[in-house]
Amino acid sequence: MNVVRQKLLTTSRGTTFTMQTEKQKMIAALVKEKRVGLNYTQQQLADMCKVSLRSIQRIENGEVYPRQYTLNELAKNLGFTMESLETNSASTSLPKKEKLVRKWIMTATLTVVFFLLSTAYLAQSSTFPETQFELIIYYAGVLVFLSSTLLFIWRNK
Repeated sequence: MNVVRQKLLTTSRGTTFTMQTEKQKMIAALVKEKRVGLNYTQQQLADMCKVSLRSIQRIENGEVYPRQYTLNELAKNLGFTMESLETNSASTSLPKKEKLVRKWIMTATLTVVFFLLSTAYLAQSSTFPETQFELIIYYAGVLVFLSSTLLFIWRNK
């Protein structure tokens, strides 16, 4: 049933399916590595976790994403934490350099777009700004809006 749901995700949201598959592969590798390191058979691990042998086989082959209960049991019996799964998952995402490049591209693009839109608004208006003070306040508002948008992009998650 889980496989059917994942195939449906492929047609509607291909990215989600790919990310799910990557996490499944990461969990599969971790479970197998820990199990072999502790010299457990798949059957022994299945008995300790109170799941079927087939479930362990499917998890280790990356065919399914384990339920939360099964993940908790695997973590308890194999000696890893759920936080380590999140850490490993985060490390398989985009490299730092690529994220940085994307942020700089977004920053440059947004800056140009904000500048062009604010200048276009001024160019089409015959009565605004009436004074230099209004112009300064207008551009200060644009800079505040741009800065808050860039702060949202550059914040650490």
